[in-house]
Amino acid sequence: MNNNHNKEIETLKEMLREGRKGGANGMEQTFQAVRRINLLMIFGLDVSDCFVEMVMAGNTNNIIQKKLVWSFLSKYSSSNPQHSLLTISTFQKDFSDSNPIIRSLSIKSFSSLKLPSIVEYLLPMIEEGLMDSHPFVRRKSVLACIKLKYLQPAFFTSFQSPLVLKLYEMLRDGDHLVVTNCLTALDEVMKEKGGIIINRPIFVHLLQRLHEWEDSSCLSIIIDYLSFYKLSTSKEIFELMNQTDDCLNHTSSSLALSTSRLFLKITEKDSKLHAQVISRIKIPLLTLLNRSEGAEATSIISHLKLVANRSPNILRDDYPHFFCKMNDLDVVKLSKIDLLTTITTNSNYPDIIYEFGQYAKEKDPTISRESVIGLGKIFKSILESRGPILYLFFDLISFHAGSSGQIIIILRDLLELSKDFWELYVLDLPKCIEIASTFKEKECLVFIIGELSERITSSKNGRINKLSPAYMLEAFILQFNQSPPSLKLHILDASRKIFFSSASEMFPLLQLVLSKASSDENILVVERATEIYKLLSTLAISRPVTLGAQQLDVEPEDLGPVESDRLFEEFNSLSVYYRKISHSFISIHLGGS
Repeated sequence: MNNNHNKEIETLKEMLREGRKGGANGMEQTFQAVRRINLLMIFGLDVSDCFVEMVMAGNTNNIIQKKLVWSFLSKYSSSNPQHSLLTISTFQKDFSDSNPIIRSLSIKSFSSLKLPSIVEYLLPMIEEGLMDSHPFVRRKSVLACIKLKYLQPAFFTSFQSPLVLKLYEMLRDGDHLVVTNCLTALDEVMKEKGGIIINRPIFVHLLQRLHEWEDSSCLSIIIDYLSFYKLSTSKEIFELMNQTDDCLNHTSSSLALSTSRLFLKITEKDSKLHAQVISRIKIPLLTLLNRSEGAEATSIISHLKLVANRSPNILRDDYPHFFCKMNDLDVVKLSKIDLLTTITTNSNYPDIIYEFGQYAKEKDPTISRESVIGLGKIFKSILESRGPILYLFFDLISFHAGSSGQIIIILRDLLELSKDFWELYVLDLPKCIEIASTFKEKECLVFIIGELSERITSSKNGRINKLSPAYMLEAFILQFNQSPPSLKLHILDASRKIFFSSASEMFPLLQLVLSKASSDENILVVERATEIYKLLSTLAISRPVTLGAQQLDVEPEDLGPVESDRLFEEFNSLSVYYRKISHSFISIHLGGS
């Protein structure tokens, strides 16, 4: 392979020598050889033997060939001192070319060389380039100052350094890209001193010339740097806002967002004016959103959410703007769902809930899941929405929507907040059992069955009495050995709760689950089973108990000093767990009666 590589290198060198003889064929031959050498270099092969020939190939008016040669020189210039001198000489020669494009590209490439020795050559080139008649050269020379700063920081130690003063002077240049490059370069080279300083004359000059330039990217940069000026009076604030107000309505999102940032920053100390600014920037951002898509739309939505966090009611009437469209990308839909969750209020929640219900039926699992999570957040924040959301959840479960599993997880988190709607839970628990597929969903469902077991047993509703919690838990107990430890612990806890609300139905299942758990491989499962067994044994030994005939009220009560002392007498029993004296929740039968 090495022999083949060496042969190819020799062939390419010969092509470069032959190409110097001139003629159209020679120029094309040289160009193709230069392309091939750069290709080999990109692939990681050593082509440094072609250095001298490549330097000679750089003597051309073909800009593409020159850029290929410069790329080669930048790669191999540091490998040999003689190579470094040849490289520097080549770039100096090209910087004297009559073509401004070649001059600008040569200083750009030369300043990118990683050679400490180029500083003494780079500084004169930069100084000459900053005074060049063509804006292309001045633009690249300004950016070369940043690279010079990292090669020799001593040139930028203070604001009175010659290069710094020259960059400040060039803020009055007629070319808008030269001005923006100067602003960027000054901010970078003076970073150790706090960055660029914008004084009153510079501020006024930039503000007056703002409408001369049409490039939105340059306007965005200039507006960003206008915010560096410390406004001292309200007159200056309104002057700046009036001059830049048109930029808010620009079709460029970057310019509109930069202007919005400027307005918010300069008014943050005046709460009344700040609120007016938030109202002012809302319409332009909504307009941009309606004609944007992809990453741009996502960025605008993120900024609108930030505005909504600062002023919660500012977007409450504009929620239709954030409904998902059929052609929206998934990332845009997710951002809209997140924003809709943030701006939901008592006045708009019915429409948003309905919209989320439609998203939950989508085939895309990510969109479906996020819409259900959003409904859960609305449930927690808006009291009036809880009934409609629960009805929607159970309708989705009946519909067998792709989000049904996520709904079960959400219902477990919302159980404590939705006790007034527990009957809805009970009636639809059998449907949930059919849907739960993952272990996480099963854990949540077992927890719900255990928490609602007492209400199911004590209910007088005929429909609900047919739904035995022991029967619903039986399917999980039969699959106990195939379950992960976390699900096993949930099954044990639910079994204990159901036993104290319906002992006669649960007793054989409790024996079965304790038997399986006591021989389990996981130590936590064995300890939990042992704990439940000891708890029940202690209660049975201390007092013969008849369970299941009386409702077990597990609501803790405040205990006085006397009750607390009596509770200590029943230490290591269910009395401590329920914070109640035992006679308040068990029936006592004397032996022989």
